[in-house]
Amino acid sequence: LLIAPPVARHLWGSLADEMNLREVVRELPFGDIDLEVLSARDDLAPHSAVITPSLDYEVDGADMPALVLPPPATVRIALPDFEGTLWLTARTGIDHSVFREASAGEFEGTRVRFRLAVNGDAAAEEELDVASLGVDQGVQQGSPWVDATGEDGIPLRGGDVLELSTVLLDAQGERVSAEPLACGFGGLTLERRTRVRRTRPSPERPNIVLVVMDTQRADRLSTYGYDRETSPRLTELAARGILYEETYSTASWTWPSTASILTGLHPQVHGVGSERSCYLAPSLVTLPEALQRVGYTTAAFSANPLIVPTKNFDQGFESFEHGRGAFRQTDLLLPAILEWIEAVRETRFFLYVQLTDPHVPLVPLPEGRERFAADVEDEFSPYMIARAGRALRATHGRNEDGTLNPDAIVGPDVQRKIHQQYDACTWTGDHYVGRIIDQLAALGLAEETVVAYTSDHGEEIFEHGLAEHGKQLYSELVRVPLVLAGPGVPRGVRVPHPVSNRHIAPTLARIAGADLPGLEDALDLVRPEAHGDAADDGVLFSTEQGWWNGRTSQTILGLRRGDWVLHFAPSGAGWGEEVARPDGDWRLFDLAGDPGERIDRAAENPDLARELREELVRRVGELAAQRVRPGVAAGEATLELLHDIGYLGD
Repeated sequence: LLIAPPVARHLWGSLADEMNLREVVRELPFGDIDLEVLSARDDLAPHSAVITPSLDYEVDGADMPALVLPPPATVRIALPDFEGTLWLTARTGIDHSVFREASAGEFEGTRVRFRLAVNGDAAAEEELDVASLGVDQGVQQGSPWVDATGEDGIPLRGGDVLELSTVLLDAQGERVSAEPLACGFGGLTLERRTRVRRTRPSPERPNIVLVVMDTQRADRLSTYGYDRETSPRLTELAARGILYEETYSTASWTWPSTASILTGLHPQVHGVGSERSCYLAPSLVTLPEALQRVGYTTAAFSANPLIVPTKNFDQGFESFEHGRGAFRQTDLLLPAILEWIEAVRETRFFLYVQLTDPHVPLVPLPEGRERFAADVEDEFSPYMIARAGRALRATHGRNEDGTLNPDAIVGPDVQRKIHQQYDACTWTGDHYVGRIIDQLAALGLAEETVVAYTSDHGEEIFEHGLAEHGKQLYSELVRVPLVLAGPGVPRGVRVPHPVSNRHIAPTLARIAGADLPGLEDALDLVRPEAHGDAADDGVLFSTEQGWWNGRTSQTILGLRRGDWVLHFAPSGAGWGEEVARPDGDWRLFDLAGDPGERIDRAAENPDLARELREELVRRVGELAAQRVRPGVAAGEATLELLHDIGYLGD
């Protein structure tokens, strides 16, 4: 913390008048370019897969889509004609599983030579030691990815021919044979580079600050009517802007919802949905990319270990500050955030901040604890809600009819303390948002900066039997706050009709005078009077990590239309049924008479339930047909992280 501000001032205090704009034109070999295999092993051919050089998130070796070339192997890629110059970027890596074999002597003294040639001439070459690269003081850590093409990449012209090869060498540099070895080139992309001039802010084309308060329920904010004053600073912000009373996240957990916030797309389109598909496609145009094109200086600060560059969430950001492998408290990020704002105040900027104060572990500021959780013992575990959630999902604590009974896992007193801790952390997050707003005011930027505040999802605290998030679609999980304030935004407006958080990106792009393609149906959130019939079309939300009557890893789809909400599990079944029902299973709720979604009305309204189900299936099918490309699954590093932070079971 003592070092960060001076370093930030050095890095950000001397911004050039122009910045590099990087546009991914193609991903290799995942696009439509033919790949010719010149030589390969008989037992394992070149193929596309995810490689994980290291399971340790402190090492830059996390999962990445790769062209796997088990040595010896050589492939050729003939590029089509195109105008100008494209730049090739690539990394080399060896999957961490190889190091276990190496430690047993399988690859003792060997190394892999990676070679990249253009039109027959060597353009890049790297050698990685198989036996020792993944060992540090006797601990098996794996290795980082190695940049094979340098900071600028390799320039290519239309019609150029690439050759990529691997070969296994012994200590004397002689070729040797061994079992198939998982290694290859990761992050193969062709980029177009242009220079864009930085611009200055004005009330007509303002700065933009987007705050995503991870895991923040709308109904636990005093701004939304909660009876404890948990969000005084957000209330001040809402008083000078627009508050949407019924905003829904596109999903009930981080990856898919955050991808929607940054792209304006439903999860069925952007493809980020679960550990089976968790890599944001480079071909997508994100909000920061669109803003860069019109001269915005961009930066992101993420306290969530899922929102990181290794999953391609850094598209369009000049700088991306993030942690590896753990949630970080805001006090570790705030000094650099405030310093960055000061350093770039002369330019028009986009600041993205994803804070995690209401997320497990629930660690509030002392003042927040004193205000909202004074009787919670110091030794009370901040992970209690996570432990309870895992126990409930593991079929403990059930009544005879299968309904969940959290009281059997954690008693009412413990539940009360968890609620208090959550409130204290909500206040803590609000306090830090206030610090950011104060910095804008202190620098004279308040009247030329639009601030947007939202969340990626909420948190279930035993209301429907479970704890944490991602497993169900009740309102405590998908109803999130949304406030916009700043120049050009109407003041003191509260909008009652439901909207989706996917409308945030296209709205902010319009404010900036930028364009996000393919979002013609998006609402302009600063002009609620223009929504018209679109406000009645219904809002979609979903999860691919669902829990339905004891069945795990279920896809659950949700639709709110008017006061009715349908939850539909396409592969769902009733409690105790071992086989999924042919048409799936669903629940119907009437928010007008049952805002807590306690009573399933499907049996007494079968026609309405079936109508909403058919509409939901139709709309999701139409969205899935627009999907960018097949998703890239998580590798072992990501799976281990997901398990550690509670998203996956054993």
